[in-house]
Amino acid sequence: MFDLTRQRLLDRIKLQYGGHKKPSDGMCAMEMVAYLAGEGHSYHPECACPVLTAYTIRLNDSMPTEWRQRLRPYLPLLIGTRDDHTVARAELLAWRAIRAFAPIALEACGLRDSAARLRNVKGDLADAADAAYAAYPGPQIPAACRAAVVQAAHAAHGAHAAGAGRAAHLSRAIDASDAADAAIAAVRLSGSDDVWVLTLQVLDEAIAIGADERAPVEMEVATEDPEAETVRS
Repeated sequence: MFDLTRQRLLDRIKLQYGGHKKPSDGMCAMEMVAYLAGEGHSYHPECACPVLTAYTIRLNDSMPTEWRQRLRPYLPLLIGTRDDHTVARAELLAWRAIRAFAPIALEACGLRDSAARLRNVKGDLADAADAAYAAYPGPQIPAACRAAVVQAAHAAHGAHAAGAGRAAHLSRAIDASDAADAAIAAVRLSGSDDVWVLTLQVLDEAIAIGADERAPVEMEVATEDPEAETVRS
């Protein structure tokens, strides 16, 4: 639940595409998280889980302007998520890429059997990655569909390896944003805003991991008001 100060701050700031040199130039979703947390200006705030950061950045930079603003309610919830649940969140995003985003892309291209196989895949994430690679469509299928499937496979492979303790793959699971890229390809192919809704639901699910272990967020707003500086400049 937001307190009044936080609600007013989030309501009046319009999230922008990309990174910015200073708050008065505008703020993307993760720059806003840093601002709300009282950190220095950055789109990689220290308070936030790097998996959630990577996923949110990709959504911020790919969503239409009006959809980007729907990220705002989630931003205070990202504060304090840098914890021991990084791999669990990467695994969740990978499963959603395999069982939701890639199948949406395949269905949009008429490949319903392949979509059904991914939706119902069994086993662990290594098996899921293999299933996605097996579902990779031929060159006659739109590139965005092929991208959705291969990005889902990469997300599953990286998250599985990260869960197995292979540090090199942990970096990939955190930084590659493959699950988000699978979602973005699914949006472009389906043309449905329902997929954007799903991306936000997945973000909410990932934030919820470890929520019962986090202390309530004490919002510490930076002293610099980005809107006030914009007026002065």
